[in-house]
Amino acid sequence: MSENESGAGQILHQKRGFSEQEDDYYEVNKVSKKYLLEQLQTSRRCYEASSNSLEKQKTILYDKLRHIAFLLSWWPLIAQQFYSIFQNRESADFGTEQSIALLEQIPDMEHIKKSLENDQSAIRAILNESFTSEILEKLSSSTDSQSAFTFPIKDNSQLSERKETLDSEIERVMNDIQSTEDRLHSALKLPERSSSYTLRCINESVSSHPSAKTESQKNGMENGTSVGEALGQQSQLQELSRLQEEQQVIMNLYSQQMSSMDSKLNEIDNVILKRKNELGSVDWEHLQKSPSLLNLMHVVTLTSAQYEVLQQLHNECFEDKEFFLQQKRNFDDSSRSHYHSILYDLDTQIAALQKDERRIAQAKEDLLKASEKKQAGLNEKAGSLTEKVDKLKELDLQVEETKKKTESLKDSVTTKLENGKKSLLFQKELSKFLTQELAHTERAFRLANKQVLNKNDLRLEELINRYKLEKDKAEQKYFVTMKSGDSLHAEVKALREKYKKTDEFTSKMLHSQHLITLEIVKLEQSISELSEVRNTSSRHSVEFQVKQATHNFSIASQEEKVNNLEGIIEKAKSELTDLNEQSSMLSSNIDSLEKRNERHEWQKQKLNNSAVSSSEEEMKMYRAMCKCSVCNFERWKNSAISLCGHAFCYECIQKRIETRQRRCPICGRGFGASDVVPMQL
Repeated sequence: MSENESGAGQILHQKRGFSEQEDDYYEVNKVSKKYLLEQLQTSRRCYEASSNSLEKQKTILYDKLRHIAFLLSWWPLIAQQFYSIFQNRESADFGTEQSIALLEQIPDMEHIKKSLENDQSAIRAILNESFTSEILEKLSSSTDSQSAFTFPIKDNSQLSERKETLDSEIERVMNDIQSTEDRLHSALKLPERSSSYTLRCINESVSSHPSAKTESQKNGMENGTSVGEALGQQSQLQELSRLQEEQQVIMNLYSQQMSSMDSKLNEIDNVILKRKNELGSVDWEHLQKSPSLLNLMHVVTLTSAQYEVLQQLHNECFEDKEFFLQQKRNFDDSSRSHYHSILYDLDTQIAALQKDERRIAQAKEDLLKASEKKQAGLNEKAGSLTEKVDKLKELDLQVEETKKKTESLKDSVTTKLENGKKSLLFQKELSKFLTQELAHTERAFRLANKQVLNKNDLRLEELINRYKLEKDKAEQKYFVTMKSGDSLHAEVKALREKYKKTDEFTSKMLHSQHLITLEIVKLEQSISELSEVRNTSSRHSVEFQVKQATHNFSIASQEEKVNNLEGIIEKAKSELTDLNEQSSMLSSNIDSLEKRNERHEWQKQKLNNSAVSSSEEEMKMYRAMCKCSVCNFERWKNSAISLCGHAFCYECIQKRIETRQRRCPICGRGFGASDVVPMQL
């Protein structure tokens, strides 16, 4: 009896232990969920704090770089002040206040002035450290001395070499100026193709005209020429006088430009001589071993060379600007009406191409988003499939375990039958005790089973609802905020890992629930076996057959479940193949769209190139069309024949009217003086 009581007490103790383990498991799950949320919040706070600290460090670094740039921009003015001290031999109280005043005189640098207002104390400290009291005393006591500074004399030939190089550079610059002046004089004397060639032709015609005029007058007096020929000669004389006046005006302009250039060159020569004399008047014995002067001279030479280069570039740019402005005026005057429609068509084509580019970019973005969504869905499905495969493996293990247990049960049943025959008397004694405890244990087991099942169901529903809510919140937060892609992706990955962990917890809980149900079933089977042994020992064989049938049924049900799971796996595999095909189709669509985009870009470049070349060719063609074809395209068309509509220059039409060749040079139609209409292009 004591052994039976101890066995029943062990069973009840096991039941209580299982219930306590379940409660502890639920409490652990609750704590882990809160801990996950707290960890997420702390990680966000750490990210915000790190981002703020990074921005502060960036601002500090930018401030330091700006201060360094300010100091570098101040250095040329300080060098210039030193150079003026050495050059003029005057006492310069180069203190902190004057240095700040010099720095404030920099033009178009308001941000430097603001920084100077904020950092004047720091600048004063730097300048006081750099310019000691001894240097300031030497500067103040330099009025009676010959030089501004007294340096220790050392044997060093760098200063003399630098002076020689400066003299050679000055001579070279003078030679270059003289050569440029000679080139200008020769360029003004030489005839150009565009302007001086026509002036030369006019001069030749003017020089040969008086003899022609006298001969024509003599012939007119002697032979009595007609009035029309006299009028033609008079118009030609007027035209030649007008051209001679224009030539005189152009020559006056050239002479004025030459005089201005000569004055500028003389000024440059005077400045160079003055600077050369000033450099020669410096007492080089006291400044012979000065490294600061060498540095200053090097800086001055560099700045002068840079200034010359910049001045040359400025002059070239100014000339190019004037040339392009003149071309622009000519082009605007001649082809504004002709190119308006062409430019409008080009603008419309460019706008259409830009719209196509925007559409292509939008389509690319949509395709990328769709591919990302598809990839995310594929990843989720792959994860679910892996979970299902793991569950299938677990089910296979469970089936194998159940098979092993059935075999062990068969062996145990045979042994129990043999032992049961021997222990019938002991079981009869146990039956009395078990009849009293059976009802209580059955009630306790049923209540415990119901409570466990209800708790498990409620807990599962709560976990599923929480999982869905957290997932929805995370998705909403991910799609709403979109602040930083990397951090959000990291958070999403962390959340997915946490959700995977929760899924693992739920799977473990389900597994533990299944084990508990199996144990409860086992206990109920043991109770039924004991009750059946208590009633009759003859039923053992029948019960064994029933149990064997139930086991066979459970094995068949497990096999059916395995078959169903295999069908599910096959469906999932087919879905995977479909998804792979869809992804391949999407990738092919993306490639085709990229190729189409490249084709569009190539067509756009081709259109732009063809537009530029065609516009230049058309401009040349229209310019040729706007010039007179009779005088070999020398003058613009400014008059037209109203009968046929052909246009020529006024001079060619007037010549034909005066010489009585009153027919159109193109179509040969006759016209009169009243049929000539003036026009402007």
